[in-house]
Amino acid sequence: MDKIVLGFLFLDIMGIVLGWLALREKPNKDIKVYFIGWLLLSMFNILMRVSVCFNSEVEYGSFSELLEFLNDSDNTLYFFWGIGYILINCVLIAQFLVNRFQKKMEFLREKKEYKEKNEAVYKEEKQLDNKIERYRIIQNSISCNEEEMRTYILVCGFLDQIDKSGTKSLGTELHKYVDLYKEKKQIQKDIEKVALKYIKIDNVQAAENLMKRIGMVLNHNELLLEKESDDDLAKVQLFSEPAILPSKDEIRIRNVIKFGIYPQDENGKEKTPIEWVVLDKKNEKALLISRYTLDCKKYNEKHGAITWENCSLRKWLNESFFNNAFRQNEQDIIKQTTVTAEKNPGYGTNPGNDTNDKIFLLSIQDAYKYSIGKCKPTAYATSCGASSAGNGNCWWWLRSPGSSTNDAACVDYFGYVISHGDDIDRDYIAVRPALWIDLESCFINSKA
Repeated sequence: MDKIVLGFLFLDIMGIVLGWLALREKPNKDIKVYFIGWLLLSMFNILMRVSVCFNSEVEYGSFSELLEFLNDSDNTLYFFWGIGYILINCVLIAQFLVNRFQKKMEFLREKKEYKEKNEAVYKEEKQLDNKIERYRIIQNSISCNEEEMRTYILVCGFLDQIDKSGTKSLGTELHKYVDLYKEKKQIQKDIEKVALKYIKIDNVQAAENLMKRIGMVLNHNELLLEKESDDDLAKVQLFSEPAILPSKDEIRIRNVIKFGIYPQDENGKEKTPIEWVVLDKKNEKALLISRYTLDCKKYNEKHGAITWENCSLRKWLNESFFNNAFRQNEQDIIKQTTVTAEKNPGYGTNPGNDTNDKIFLLSIQDAYKYSIGKCKPTAYATSCGASSAGNGNCWWWLRSPGSSTNDAACVDYFGYVISHGDDIDRDYIAVRPALWIDLESCFINSKA
């Protein structure tokens, strides 16, 4: 194989490598087509040069041999085509290097700008330290006892529905709460403005941390909607206060309370408050179960012997569901509970070991104890696969094993406990979470 053709082959291979590297840079559509064409041309040239190499009878390793080779017009054309190809490759290499350099410089520039913007907003945040401290003092002053908290809730609810002039009709005993409420709202607005500046430069974490300093949380659903539209950030309620909830004495067995948020509409885009039924109340804590099934999940993703301790549904409830359904202040009042592993009363199936969970499912024994059975799914649970009967009810999982550890107990459409259970990888059985809350550390909105 002659040396010149070997040189051209080397350039062709370089062209393929160069085209591949350029495509990795994710160019726009027009440039992408250009580079793909260049790759194909390089591969064609390789085939052509190999063919010439094997068909040529001239061995040209010296300059005189090269001149002899160029006496043939076809060879001359082939030679100058190769020279042109070399020049094009050089231009392409130069263009590739320039583009890489420009991207690197643009990245460094954006990084510098991002840092400068963050530093500027951070300076504004530091200037709010005194206001944040004042905000906390106000919160403490209105939370010093239950009676004052009730009055404060009343004032807040009233002020949200009247204009400024309407406050004149309030009794003098409420004016101190009016002043505190107005001051608190103004401080809150000032803090939100700085948090929104963080969001505009895509530093969502800093915005979350700032709002947490005053006990507020970022509504990620609202943030997603805002980023998908051209509306001003100020038009979107990005932040929400922790729920201020009345007396724990109003939490009575079989009452319905609202706690946490989760998608419940068919398309799953909007999170709405979760309704819970109070099943038990003892030792300053209350056992809640969702009023409706909230989602549809397999007890375990893989078929086979499994217990509550190791199933995928337990992991999902205590990680994904727990973090998506409850804000930080709500998570803090959900108690870590020892969930007992109870044998199937009808079959004696091994239930595995006790677990420590914040979110769990009822056992067969719990279902009988609290006389709980029929349940309807939310529209979201139905859209996720929960099967409903003509009466609108659905099947839902219990944590107990069925007749074997390949099955898990459940409740059917008519509210009957199915002790022998169903296959753990069934995908039409819904999820009805349960949890214990600490009544000493929360106030809960209730509805009889």
